[in-house]
Amino acid sequence: MLAVFSRLENLPSSVITFLFNARLFFFSLVFSVPSTFYGQYLVYIFFFFSFNIHAYIC
Repeated sequence: MLAVFSRLENLPSSVITFLFNARLFFFSLVFSVPSTFYGQYLVYIFFFFSFNIHAYIC
């Protein structure tokens, strides 16, 4: 986990803020959507996307 944070510090701050804002926007979108199949589909897409980012960073 510390290695991920140290690699994140090397990235430009604009990229970090963009990812953080995108994650916040996604969570607000998911919480606004009722727990339908579409909302769960978005959650699965988000977890797949975040795991791909972690694999790319590591």
